[in-house]
Amino acid sequence: MKSFVLSADLLGFKKMVKNLNEEELDQRLNVWIKLVEELIREFKITRFKMFSDTLVVSTDPTKEGFGSLIKFSKAALERGIIKSFPIRGGIAYGDISWGKEIISGKALIKAYEIEKSQEWIGITCENGIPHLEDYWSIENLITYPTPKKQNDVIELHPIISWEIPKLNDLTKILTKGGLAKKGESLYWDFGHKTSNTIQLKFYKEILEKNKKDPSKFLGILPAELIEIELEKHPN
Repeated sequence: MKSFVLSADLLGFKKMVKNLNEEELDQRLNVWIKLVEELIREFKITRFKMFSDTLVVSTDPTKEGFGSLIKFSKAALERGIIKSFPIRGGIAYGDISWGKEIISGKALIKAYEIEKSQEWIGITCENGIPHLEDYWSIENLITYPTPKKQNDVIELHPIISWEIPKLNDLTKILTKGGLAKKGESLYWDFGHKTSNTIQLKFYKEILEKNKKDPSKFLGILPAELIEIELEKHPN
């Protein structure tokens, strides 16, 4: 059946497993499960599955179904990050089959591929997905060049708009809950993902301040608009 599909992963899950003892890991996973269950109830999601660090959610192929998935995704990003659960996800549209044991379908594969291609905390939608025109706004969806792996092309996508913590707060959040050991060095994998995420925060603030169309992106990289904004206030 046709559906909207979200495939999402917890970033840093392997580090949690490595850094936490069995009891601590069980506690963290219980917090994660309770958070997902809370969101499922709140947004009346009827099709979902969790396995290891992966979450798959699908909604009806309607305007309302897409809207529910947007709201679910936004809330998952915002409430997840507060609890040191950084989420990266992809949303696609198409055929998906829900069996008792197996989920399959081209839409799931596409959502998974979108998710794995990204280098930040965030959720990106497939280009051309139905009902985009109904949800362009600073609160829901904006057009943005999703940060991807080095060998991928720079490409604009609809992305979930969410409230990102300040850099200092985000850095603290991303070193708690087993995501890092006390006193250990931070690597550029952490630095790149964090910087890419914060750039979206800056871009959104400029977008809102200048009342720009959220469905349009001017330039190639978000740094261009940030640079233009800084030039307006040289001192």
